This record gives sequence, C-alpha cells and structure tokens, in this order.
Amino acid sequence: MADSSRQLKLKVILAIAGLIVLLAATWVWTAPARRTMRVFTLLLNAANREAVEEVRQLCSERWLATHSLEVAPEGGLKNFPRNIHKNFQVWSEGDVVLVRPTNRGRLEPVYRFVHERGDWKFDGLAGLMTADGQLVSPDSTDDHDLGHPSASGSN
Repeated sequence: MADSSRQLKLKVILAIAGLIVLLAATWVWTAPARRTMRVFTLLLNAANREAVEEVRQLCSERWLATHSLEVAPEGGLKNFPRNIHKNFQVWSEGDVVLVRPTNRGRLEPVYRFVHERGDWKFDGLAGLMTADGQLVSPDSTDDHDLGHPSASGSN
C-alpha cells in the first residue's frame, strides 16, 4: 500500500510540474503578442488624445523617418487606427508581430510591430487582410486614412 501511495504522489507531482512547464512555455511564447497589444493600446490612447510625443515614443525609427505626426481633422492623429474591435487578431510572423484591429469580414488593415529599443514599436501598415484571410500588399493604398471614420465608415 505504501508503494502505491508513493506512486500516486509521484504522479501528482509530475503532473503539476508538467503543468507548470506548459504554463511557463506558453507565457514565454505569447510574450511578444501580449507586449505588442500593450503598446497598441497605449498607441490608440495617445493618438486619440493627440499626444504627439507619446505616440513618437511608441513608433519605430523607420516609420518616423517616413511619416509625419499630424492631427487629423476629425480628431486623433493621421496614420493611426482609432479603435480596436473586441475580436481583434494578433500573431507573430518571423521577427514582427501583426495586429488586425478590426473584424468586419472585408478588406481590413493589418499593422506591423517591430522590436526596437527594448520594446515593441508601431511600424505602420503591413498589408490589407481580405475576407478570405489573405494578407495583400498595400501598394496602392495610402495608410494615411486607414482607421479613420471619414475614410472607412464607422470604426
């Protein structure tokens, strides 16, 4: 009886240890996406408050070199999304994290974040997601108006 009790305790300990390892691995694996969403939320809040210097701190050097930070006529800042849908998507692709902030089943913006200066930074439009889930190049799209109600309907 003592041996079966020890075996049961060992099995329980191994199961708990396995669960802890699984949770730790999940925590590490999802860290870039979670940190990106923290930055994205800060970016939305700062852009909607027109806090240009806060937004500048959340953007990549590449994006800042090619875009200006300007107040949009309808409020917020140009070149930035205005809100996020409750069914947003976030995923990693290589060294970048992509965020699809809307979920309307039509052509939607997908934004790229890069790891720079110790944190994830907004790096602009990565492409447009089609209704069938394909990410297409935004070659002919001016990301200047993406995410603004006047350009894309109500967000």
